[in-house]
Amino acid sequence: MLIPSSNSYYVSEIEALSSDPASLIGFVIASVMFIVAYTYTPFIKHISQTVNLKPSTIFVLSFSFILLGFFVTLSMYLDIYQVQQSVLENKTQVISGCIKNYQVNQSASREESFSVSGVRFAYNDYVTASYFFSNKNHESFIQNGQCVSILYLPNFKNGILKIDKV
Repeated sequence: MLIPSSNSYYVSEIEALSSDPASLIGFVIASVMFIVAYTYTPFIKHISQTVNLKPSTIFVLSFSFILLGFFVTLSMYLDIYQVQQSVLENKTQVISGCIKNYQVNQSASREESFSVSGVRFAYNDYVTASYFFSNKNHESFIQNGQCVSILYLPNFKNGILKIDKV
């Protein structure tokens, strides 16, 4: 569906990203290794003496970080999966027209917004997910009057998947 053409300015790579949570097996392996190290080696006891904490406290803190990493990674895979499913189920929309009301707000990161045929698009070059457009080439193609055709996902804050020159 997201096939680039000679007129394409941007095409998302969402279809190429892996949404297979099999890579989460690394967290399971890390957890097992940590439990074995905690149970059968003096490593944890040495650390507990160094930082003056009980071994059980060190275990709980360390295991909490492993679980946090696991759930953050799982959340990322879920987001990718949901976007991929929306593309596969053709929940995208296409709009054509010329860019209007292009605005740049510079703060801690660069925020841009514009509208095409009454549909507003906004993104941030720091927060926007990598599979959506977020104009890393400032002062380039995106500007008032530029005519475009945009493929986007309305259910994902109008995340832009493809931009073609018209």
